[in-house]
Amino acid sequence: MTQVKFLKNCGAYTIGDVAGFEAAKAELLIERNIAEKHTPERGKAAASKPGGNASVN
Repeated sequence: MTQVKFLKNCGAYTIGDVAGFEAAKAELLIERNIAEKHTPERGKAAASKPGGNASVN
């Protein structure tokens, strides 16, 4: 599973959406400049959720 972030509207997906696809489909979207490979930021996601492990100063 490869995660991509959409750079253009495509079907049900809009700019900024993140979705996972099989590698071949993801590569096709990337080659056509419809999406870019997405790597989630682990620390940022936990910090923004209520009850996350972010420190409070």
